[in-house]
Amino acid sequence: MRLTPIALAILSFLIVAQGINALALRLGFGDKYAVGTALDRAISAPGTTVLFVGTSRVKYGLDPILFDATMKAKGFHTVSYNLGVPALSFVEMEYLIHEYFKQRPCCVKYVFLEPDIIQEASLREPNSVRSILFFNASNALRNFTYILQEKETPPPPVSKWILAKYVLIPLFRHYTNAGIFQSFLDDTHDNFRAQASLNGFISLAASHDRLSHKFEADASLRSKYDEMLGELSAPYSGARISNKQLVRFLDLMDYIRYNGAKPVVLRPPQLIYALHSAAVVERIQAACSDAIPVLDFGRPSDNEELYDPQNRVDYDHLAFETAERFTQLVADRFAALLDAGALATQTSCMHRAAR
Repeated sequence: MRLTPIALAILSFLIVAQGINALALRLGFGDKYAVGTALDRAISAPGTTVLFVGTSRVKYGLDPILFDATMKAKGFHTVSYNLGVPALSFVEMEYLIHEYFKQRPCCVKYVFLEPDIIQEASLREPNSVRSILFFNASNALRNFTYILQEKETPPPPVSKWILAKYVLIPLFRHYTNAGIFQSFLDDTHDNFRAQASLNGFISLAASHDRLSHKFEADASLRSKYDEMLGELSAPYSGARISNKQLVRFLDLMDYIRYNGAKPVVLRPPQLIYALHSAAVVERIQAACSDAIPVLDFGRPSDNEELYDPQNRVDYDHLAFETAERFTQLVADRFAALLDAGALATQTSCMHRAAR
């Protein structure tokens, strides 16, 4: 009997908190939630057969309309959708893919996954709308376990305790709505629901800046850039990721297969955290080249056009016309895989790659 008033108090609090949350969402609080907004739009898109999932490198770099047109010219019918989210963390990627197949179990046939497993967008902004809405109990637990599994974390370096706080703060605010409206006012992120996109793709056509312009103003930057390109063209090393991180990535691909689709690893032409995505590719190619298709555009020496400073708006994103070219290159390689029958059958590679 003594627990009854406490139980009633908790129940009343949860009801009020739920009401506040519903009001906040109605007032547009969720419009700054990039992950949820992207998921809602992807689920609403009809007839999707090819899904691209990744960071802003995918969001601004792959045009689904052009991809489908290129595939059609090669004799393949696809309906693709770009489920890219700026600075998408691996745990957010897990969430997107799991929720997508739960809510739309039909009819995706292929899922392209970017192997960036070190981004920590939600984690490093605990008071943002994105973190507060993302970190329910399930996502918080998944992120906390992933923190323990990481071999390296993005700079600036912080302790595991600080990272744990980054999970616990938005988790608390997710269920209590503490300071929720202040977070909305202080959050400087865009209104993602208001962004115009074509099948999830946002064009950078309006941007006239080029990375080459920055180098013209400071020649030393070009020298450093060339050094980075040389480092990224060197043989890959799988030492930057742990076995447990690789297992999580492979488990996600197995989940995709379980839901009737086939995963394809797609590494864009990146510079930020490039050595970590290269580590994923190296580990997979070393043990699973016959089981997991990898389209790797991350080696500058093999993709000089994509790394030309005149073809990039910054260190990590392609200019519009180069994004269109990249889209065609992805379609060309994908069509070649289909022609060769390389995707006809796929099996799990967990037992080999995770040794």
